[in-house]
Amino acid sequence: MRTFSAIAGSALFLVAAPGVVAGLIPWLLTDHYRMPLSMVPG
Repeated sequence: MRTFSAIAGSALFLVAAPGVVAGLIPWLLTDHYRMPLSMVPG
């Protein structure tokens, strides 16, 4: 059971940590700013 818990915890961290660093922290720092879709080039 400890091996499974270690693997599951590592997998969760591997997925969650980059999401927090690349997504949540910048979102919080920019005061939840979202560009309107009409201003997106393309």
